[in-house]
Amino acid sequence: PALPHHEATRRLQAAGVPAGPVLANWEIVSDPHLFERGYWVDTVHPEVGYQRYEGLPWRLSLTPPAPRARAAPRFGEHNAEILGELAGFGATGDAHHITAPPPEAEGAQEAMQAATADAGLTPGDIDYVNAHGTSTPANDPSETAAIKAVMGSRAYDIVVGSTKSMTGHLLGAAGAIETVMCVMACRTDRIPPTINFHEKDDACDLDYAHGGMVEQTVSAALCNSFGFGGHNACLVVRKYDE
Repeated sequence: PALPHHEATRRLQAAGVPAGPVLANWEIVSDPHLFERGYWVDTVHPEVGYQRYEGLPWRLSLTPPAPRARAAPRFGEHNAEILGELAGFGATGDAHHITAPPPEAEGAQEAMQAATADAGLTPGDIDYVNAHGTSTPANDPSETAAIKAVMGSRAYDIVVGSTKSMTGHLLGAAGAIETVMCVMACRTDRIPPTINFHEKDDACDLDYAHGGMVEQTVSAALCNSFGFGGHNACLVVRKYDE
């Protein structure tokens, strides 16, 4: 069964995983045509913006890796390839509104700051933000403001993308697939684009990769997930370093 981020983190900590646990051996179990349809079909409603889509369960191997001094590029009962490192986690609850975030997204700011600090990084170390990015007037301006508050001038130097533009909103599964996107961005140094962009919002003035796939070094990525009721969860994923 799918685990919320905090429960996955708790289990990893209970397993005695030192420093950052590694992400490996996930299974994506869904319609094999999910990405074919999700990428090529316009999933953005022209008036509402946000569009829901199919769920995507996953499994995270909780087998602790060997101590770093003896670490090998594979671990666990299935000899799984290590794809990335889950380096930091932050969660807050702002309870501002049942669906809408506060205008300055203070809870989101605190979650991003906590995840970055938990990873032992600074905002200057983040190369890519996978935004919650729902393409709604309630989320996108406030999330942009939060990213700028946390990142400062660095916010204008990094790519802030929304993969929901390709998958639609997967609700409870959104954080899982977007974490996979961050891991693969770090692994391949390729940042997925934000598609279906037609009209610029003056309050959203960052680099959202509207021009297509971005190829650049991605050493660390921040993944934002902001849920109904003011639940904010952020993860920092790093490129795996043997």
